[in-house]
Amino acid sequence: MTRNERYAGSVLLAAAGDMDWERVTTALGDVLAGILERLTELPGGLLETVLRHGLDAQLAALIRRDPENTDLHTRIAGTCPCGMETLLTLPHEAQGLLLSSPPERACWHGPDGLREGMLHHPERWQVEAANVLRAPFPELVRHAVDSLYLSEAERHRARLAIHTLEGTEPPPGLAARTALLEGTTGLIEELRTAPDHLHRDAIGKRGVIEWPTVIEAHRRKPFSGMLVDVLAARPDCSEDALLAFYRTDSAVVVRSAHRVHPGLLTAPASVPAPDKAVAGLITRLVEENGHAALIAAEARPAPAVLAAVLRRSASPAWKPLTDELAALVTERLGEDPRAWDRMRARLRRFDGSITELFTDAPRRSGRAAGAGQPGAERAALAGLLSVTDTVVQMTVLAELDAPTTALLLSESPFRADWIDHLTSYGTPAQQALLAARPELSAAELGRLLDLGEPLVDARVFKHPNCDRPLRERVLARRLDPAFRLELRRLGRDDWHPRDAVVCADTEVQWSILQSQRVRGEVPQLRMLLNVWRHRGTERLVEFHGELKAHATDPRRPAFLATVDHALRDLLAIGDEAAAVDSLSARVAHGESARGQVAALRDPAVDPVALLAESHLWHWPEILAAHREEPFRDDVFGRFAHVDDCPADIRAESERVLVGLSPAERAILGGAESGAVVGKNPLSHRYEERAWIRRALTAGRLSTTDLLLHARPAVGALRLIGELIEDPPPAFDAARARATLSDMVRHTLGTDQDAWILAVRLLDEFDGPVAALLATAATVMGTEGR
Repeated sequence: MTRNERYAGSVLLAAAGDMDWERVTTALGDVLAGILERLTELPGGLLETVLRHGLDAQLAALIRRDPENTDLHTRIAGTCPCGMETLLTLPHEAQGLLLSSPPERACWHGPDGLREGMLHHPERWQVEAANVLRAPFPELVRHAVDSLYLSEAERHRARLAIHTLEGTEPPPGLAARTALLEGTTGLIEELRTAPDHLHRDAIGKRGVIEWPTVIEAHRRKPFSGMLVDVLAARPDCSEDALLAFYRTDSAVVVRSAHRVHPGLLTAPASVPAPDKAVAGLITRLVEENGHAALIAAEARPAPAVLAAVLRRSASPAWKPLTDELAALVTERLGEDPRAWDRMRARLRRFDGSITELFTDAPRRSGRAAGAGQPGAERAALAGLLSVTDTVVQMTVLAELDAPTTALLLSESPFRADWIDHLTSYGTPAQQALLAARPELSAAELGRLLDLGEPLVDARVFKHPNCDRPLRERVLARRLDPAFRLELRRLGRDDWHPRDAVVCADTEVQWSILQSQRVRGEVPQLRMLLNVWRHRGTERLVEFHGELKAHATDPRRPAFLATVDHALRDLLAIGDEAAAVDSLSARVAHGESARGQVAALRDPAVDPVALLAESHLWHWPEILAAHREEPFRDDVFGRFAHVDDCPADIRAESERVLVGLSPAERAILGGAESGAVVGKNPLSHRYEERAWIRRALTAGRLSTTDLLLHARPAVGALRLIGELIEDPPPAFDAARARATLSDMVRHTLGTDQDAWILAVRLLDEFDGPVAALLATAATVMGTEGR
């Protein structure tokens, strides 16, 4: 069966009722296995039948269908007639359960049994060695020793298992040595000698680890960062072990530990980046464990702690610490720039806690993590500022150096009132930092563009919330030189034809036009008008000629013939000012909401071509005009295909049946929908069936029409399955499922032979679903039985 046929079969079986499936599972074999894997909901009785009587491939399909169902996997491994495919599909734990089955279990025996399969097809082994060693046959265990990579502990376990299975006495000391290797001592030995990629596997095989033994081994010879990574990630890693690891590999522990604890605050962080490790530790302690109240008094050094405060998330877990800090800052620093200068000097080499920072206690004499770190005081000072009110921030900001300002405005929690302060009193550099904040909306970005600063414009253009009108405002201005170079390096997918229309920079505009074609009379005239206004008549003529020469494909000219004629007539006027005014009036009308609505209502205009033009559409006014007097279906239905169409208009547009295909045009013309859908075979290509989704959404087609007329049956069932899984607007998926179930009940019913025939007919039946079901029922002499 092909993938399409398996999918169609799954849709058909999902419509079945509760029945006996024993003959179906036997007769359909691998065909049913392919269908089972795709079934989203098993019909009544099928699961139990497959578990009792199913083939190996069918059991494997059930596992692939539900990979997280451990109860099902355990049941299959423990009681079902499993073969090699089931074994290789089962997850690790269930695989081990199956391989530890007693030797008398039927699945071990026969030419297709597990014993023969594993002995004669070792290249198919995708089974963990530890599971194979649980097999009840010595030859399988011996085969594993010869064929698989085994650790020293596993080799000893295999030797011991072979002696046990063969009933012979193991050599003296083998059992004791095996136990030692399988324990913590053996783990440490294995970790120090095994390749790096096997470390996690070795640790995972140990159920219990003696952490004092691990700590002592680490003390004598510290583990590498990769070993610390996998050991610290164990959920049962002890607090003492984490502390020992933190002293040698702080960054690894902070990144990988399953959990962290406050005791780590007592240990100095290790190089090469101790301050970052402390900041990361503080973040985890606060956000995961709620230890904010401990931080001010116990965590050190203060600069690293304040760096974590600076970059804190919006989690409420930070509030106890930030409230305490804000009170200290208000009391000791306030708005006094000199007090902040003294604090900066104090932070440069301070290694105490935050509580000690705000007292007159002397600095510690030792050097702790973060003390003396280059630039550490900047992030610390920004962290202190991040907890104050905005008035204090703006007052101190006027005295701050550029790097500290950048840290505060780029990395501290965003404040909406920054916009008012910085647009009124900020420097261009500060405003550019603000423009890069991802929290800004399109309206707020527009306020920043009102400043007219090239550096700010560049940041706004690159912002993810920069919409089409904002892009046009940026490109129509003088560009920052560095930003201009960056724009010229952008690729085809970064541009839109409208960008070329409005771009005032000659080099950037030409770069855009290498990959974008401006469509439509009005957009092309607007582009020429902009060139004329900014660069004069001589450059206009050159630009027009260069672009026409660049367009080598005669089917895709740079300018429409009407645009060429209009430009020729305007140049013939002789009065440049009058010509520019005339063109301006023409373009202004075409770009206005009134002009766009008139064009959309023009019966002579092709809506497909018009809506593909490079306009900046006036969507609110267009929707208002539609409410007053609806556009034709083939106009309004095309709005959903325009890139910048608003979501609400797009959703309404998608419910309109657009006349894009002969079938749609026939339905729009009043043709009977069933006859239209059955006229030609359904395409396998999703996009070529899209008109059916629109017809269903518009209420001009029904599920019954598809069942009675759409062909072939495979395509119709697949389409119905897709509609149920991903229903278009206003489509009732439950009703569609019920319609198919009713048809199945009144034809195939519970007759197993009719079901077998119906599934087998899928790969060759050219008619619709209703005809396929009727054929199977007639041949088998059943009707809803």
